[in-house]
Amino acid sequence: QYPSQSALAATWSINRAKEFGLAIAYETRISGGQQMLSPGANLYRTPY
Repeated sequence: QYPSQSALAATWSINRAKEFGLAIAYETRISGGQQMLSPGANLYRTPY
């Protein structure tokens, strides 16, 4: 289990995001997958 991508973004850590991406990519490849499809929350920051 991994935290949500919104929680990952809240860390502001590029290294943590890279580690997250590499871990997801590794698990996808060893399970025989070639791509991942998932829903997106489309969250963004706005001052309004």
